[in-house]
Amino acid sequence: MHSSRKNARQACDACRQRRIKCEASDEQKPSPHSICKRCLGAALRCTFNMPVKRRGPPAKRFVHLRFRLADQDQRQTFFGESDRNEIESYATPDMPQASEGIFQTMSPKDAAPTGSLWQDRPNIDQFCSEALLDAFTQAYMSMVYPNIPVVHLPTFEADLRAKRYRTDQDFFGFLISICAAVVALLPDRFASYKKLDPNFAPSSRLETVEYVQSLLNQLKQPNHYDRPNFEKWGSALLLGWAFGYLGLRKRLFFCLSEARAFMTDMKFHRIRSYVRLNNIETQLRKKAFWLTAMTHIHLRPENVTWDSLSDRFLFNDTDTFELLPINVDDEYIKADKILGQPSEQPALAMGFNALIRVNSCLVLMKKDLSPPPFQTTNLEELPRDFFGSCDCGKYVVPTPLSQSLQARLENLDKIPAELPPPMSIDAQEHQSAFPPWKAFQYESMRANIHVTHRWVQSLLIERMIALSEVAFADRMQLWRLQSDVSEKLLGLLQALPQSVLASHGLLLSFKIRQVAAVLLDHPYDAGTADAERASQSIRAFAKILGQLDEKYAQN
Repeated sequence: MHSSRKNARQACDACRQRRIKCEASDEQKPSPHSICKRCLGAALRCTFNMPVKRRGPPAKRFVHLRFRLADQDQRQTFFGESDRNEIESYATPDMPQASEGIFQTMSPKDAAPTGSLWQDRPNIDQFCSEALLDAFTQAYMSMVYPNIPVVHLPTFEADLRAKRYRTDQDFFGFLISICAAVVALLPDRFASYKKLDPNFAPSSRLETVEYVQSLLNQLKQPNHYDRPNFEKWGSALLLGWAFGYLGLRKRLFFCLSEARAFMTDMKFHRIRSYVRLNNIETQLRKKAFWLTAMTHIHLRPENVTWDSLSDRFLFNDTDTFELLPINVDDEYIKADKILGQPSEQPALAMGFNALIRVNSCLVLMKKDLSPPPFQTTNLEELPRDFFGSCDCGKYVVPTPLSQSLQARLENLDKIPAELPPPMSIDAQEHQSAFPPWKAFQYESMRANIHVTHRWVQSLLIERMIALSEVAFADRMQLWRLQSDVSEKLLGLLQALPQSVLASHGLLLSFKIRQVAAVLLDHPYDAGTADAERASQSIRAFAKILGQLDEKYAQN
């Protein structure tokens, strides 16, 4: 078959790099100095400088040596001088001489024996003193634990007394991640921590968190991800929270990705994986799942289309309520039995479950399984009728978003009324009945629940205002509701102590700022009472945020 196309015997450099067929020009003979059609058409310089690789299979002895090299490298041992010379004699352009590779960077005498490869891993003495470690852990158990319950307190205290962090590298990594979260969350304590241990190396909170990250990286063995456990999940999530508290959202995202991978690999989201666990492990894993899920929600709350965690196959629809932790404090949960919670002392787990419900109103944790009415849609120019629903929703006309948002708002309004007295919106009169450390824990949980509650309310109302299907009169009513939510949040913030607000890091400030920012776009005419009300709220929010930002900027 006649063809005017002439294939070049040697492809030009540009075609080789792009991995496309090189065609010689009709005007010139295909030679190393010719110009191919593609370079001619693209006005590129056509060169033939790249060396031609040897064609055909390599020599059998070279193949044997290449596999021998790969096998010995996998065992983390290095070649002796005779092996080195043997490989150098069979070097090819595809495989440079050994002097350019591993022997140039590490000679056999410098290579560590396999048995001692991990003997120089970091330990607690490289991080801080025992006295400073005790200060970190006490601060965690008294101030941070209510909102980040990643331990079973009696077991955790027993592990600290037994100095488990000196014999268990995974627990050591988990422990220093807790310390990183404490340092990131409590900016006003950093100076006292430095005084307690003058040899503590980091000079700022960010340096502390980055130092912990470097120690965790040194702890990771080649099989780190092949052997997942609870401590590795906790180390990743806590390090992410520490970065998040310092405002480093991207680092939080990547740490969360690692934590989520551990969570799904250990099947925290499948209730059937809990069958062989004791009561302590079951409670910890349930909290771990929800901490991971809520962190995921907080990273992308403004995306309306990302509407359900179950759409990402994180857990079965039937598992949702079975994965809720039981409403009992850690000291009443034993490995083989669960004791009753005293009625006069509500469990902190009740507040944790309330947070789960609040976050579930922002992003639906379950699909709506109720069958939609009979609908007709036009798909690919063919009219089709549908009953029921499908998993992906591709073939069903969705329910108007305003109805879904309204239902979530109604569910959200029911949550505060079901809280125990120490965590209710007007809990000041109940705090005196508890010791100071317990009262602080209740107050911290109370702040987290109600600020998050108002934040979710504000986001849902903001979404409804933005919908084109909402009438003008309804939109103005929603704006008044938004102003009311902002004023209630403002009243709560003014009633809470600064120490409680500061113990939640930049995450709390972010939620407050999002609620306040909505008021900047209010539709009221200048000089009206509604406009003045919004302006006063904005000034009050700015004052509170300025105080919090000043605290967070320390160290």
